[in-house]
Amino acid sequence: IGEGGMGVVYRAHDKLTEEDVALKLIRADRLAGKDAVKRLIREGVTSRDIRHPNVVAVYDVGDANGQPYMSMEFLGGQSLRAWNRKRLQSSTDCSMKAAANIIAEILAGLDAAHRDLKPENVMLLGEPSDQGAQLKILDFGVARAAGAGDTGATSLGTRGYMAPEQITAPDAAQPSADLYSLSVMFYELLVGVVPQGHWQ
Repeated sequence: IGEGGMGVVYRAHDKLTEEDVALKLIRADRLAGKDAVKRLIREGVTSRDIRHPNVVAVYDVGDANGQPYMSMEFLGGQSLRAWNRKRLQSSTDCSMKAAANIIAEILAGLDAAHRDLKPENVMLLGEPSDQGAQLKILDFGVARAAGAGDTGATSLGTRGYMAPEQITAPDAAQPSADLYSLSVMFYELLVGVVPQGHWQ
């Protein structure tokens, strides 16, 4: 159902619970060093304890015969990135109220956990409106835990959402870095571009 720099995500059926789950298989060739799998599992185990209406639930994390994996709550919907792209292509504005509702829901999720925020990591469960927005935050610092800071997290596609300290010293970044990323996302919802170059 999805593919990215760090791996591929399948829709799978859990025979025990009789529910569909999202099964993320991490690409072994993207892991930096033998301790990366341990860091990845440790990050996943921490995420497994988080339960919040605005954060995707992690059910299991592990390593099966050298294949690191993570099973999560399966979500229908679309990423904030996909929604925003469609909106811009149809020349539709995002109202201040709808944008504020999206940002408020993300902020609520950030109360539960520090995240690697970018539009790809926010899943909209319905159409945002002036009345509200239903969403869940994805991503569990997989690139950071895997030691793959120069693959997806700092590529040109997502660097614009990162606080300066995340680029220069990712391990030292504080939760305030999430507020920086969130501010960039809010700006992009309202203006249609990220605040770079002459837009800054």
